[in-house]
Amino acid sequence: MKWAIPIIFFLLFSNYCLIPESYLVELLDVERGKLIYSSFLDEGEAIIYKWKNSLFGLNVTETFLVSDGSFKLFELVYEDPNGEKEPQVDPEELDYLCHEGGPFRASNISKRYAELEFMVGKVGKPRIIINDRLIDLEREVGFGGRVRMRLEPSDILKLIFSH
Repeated sequence: MKWAIPIIFFLLFSNYCLIPESYLVELLDVERGKLIYSSFLDEGEAIIYKWKNSLFGLNVTETFLVSDGSFKLFELVYEDPNGEKEPQVDPEELDYLCHEGGPFRASNISKRYAELEFMVGKVGKPRIIINDRLIDLEREVGFGGRVRMRLEPSDILKLIFSH
């Protein structure tokens, strides 16, 4: 019996070390301060942001990975309107390409953000996909609204003992 508590503690601690780092992702309506959506994601899981570029009329997909407590932009695709495969470009060319137009795909970007803020424009139709759930930002905050996406580390032991 006197070994029960140390054994339970050891099992909990060893499992905690094996569990991937988990984060709470929150989408907030900036103007109202209202929580739109929240979910837990593990290290390396993806968040997809889709929108239409009003200047060039191209659909854009940005893939962010949860990485070391931040959002890491991993891939940016300006889709080809004819359905052709987009040319692969070097991430260092992004500043130029995003202002010049035309389809392209940049991977392994590794640009990090502590939090992100999205503004809903008239043409953009911005959507975010988290854990296979599609969140339509225009429906959530309306035209001209802003959505903040932030990441908080979650303490897995707090989650276990809070239930």
